[in-house]
Amino acid sequence: MATVFVPLLMITKGSSRYIELSKYGVNRIQWALQLSGLLKKGEVKLLGNELSINNFSEEEPLKAGKIKGLDIRATAALLIFALGARGTSVLYGVEHLTRAYGQLLQKLETIGAGIYIAKNPSLSDVLKEVKMNRDKI
Repeated sequence: MATVFVPLLMITKGSSRYIELSKYGVNRIQWALQLSGLLKKGEVKLLGNELSINNFSEEEPLKAGKIKGLDIRATAALLIFALGARGTSVLYGVEHLTRAYGQLLQKLETIGAGIYIAKNPSLSDVLKEVKMNRDKI
């Protein structure tokens, strides 16, 4: 459920917390630590199975950055963050999205998302980048 609620908590001004109660606990929300770098003013902390989010931004709380999805749900949530951030974000781990959601990236392009997929020569051929530029929309 973290992938559903954490995006909402990230754009909510003030302090929020999410507690993961599944048997997988902390492993289910590790991806959210990357989000601290996407907040213009704020922080994300993980203590045990509790995720603490402090957002101090008045407007447009998200900024662009480099993020990596480690599984299907986390990558989908990170894609939403990247699309919501002003500027160009790079999302690694896109193979999870293409495996689970097929033509999702192409469908997002058709509705105006500035997305392209490129291979990064410094990484394995399997790893892909998606760059999203919300300014083009």
